[in-house]
Amino acid sequence: MDFLQNRAYPFFTEIGKAIAGLLEEENGKLYLPLSSSPEIHDNHREAYLKPNSNFDLALLRYLYGTLVGYADILNEKTAVEHWGNILLKLDIAIEVFADTDVVINDLYSIMENVPAEYYSDATHFYTPKGTTRIGDAVLNCICPLLGLHI
Repeated sequence: MDFLQNRAYPFFTEIGKAIAGLLEEENGKLYLPLSSSPEIHDNHREAYLKPNSNFDLALLRYLYGTLVGYADILNEKTAVEHWGNILLKLDIAIEVFADTDVVINDLYSIMENVPAEYYSDATHFYTPKGTTRIGDAVLNCICPLLGLHI
């Protein structure tokens, strides 16, 4: 607990404050003014995207989700609310693609038919809803082959 309180949480807090200072709000959501992904376009001009890349979105969600968890452990109620409000204003990419013609290979989490600016890894599934969606699809594919009933 000493490490969390005196080292990890203060470190994450300062990073959270710095990144929050860069975020811009539009239509109730928070975005980086410029986003990039190391997985696409070899870090050339085309790798810089608007809105947030899946990669940056996953990092933002991890940072503010971790801050909520740490603040909760340390019983910092005001901080839980503060970081939680930032987290709530970040997109969840799986919702961004809702009601589109995006086809997702649930076994390997590969996206198809997605605009080039969204090609990235599957970090957008690092949400409870996304994890459940992939897990259910994998179980529905594999269990019948193994003779298991779920």
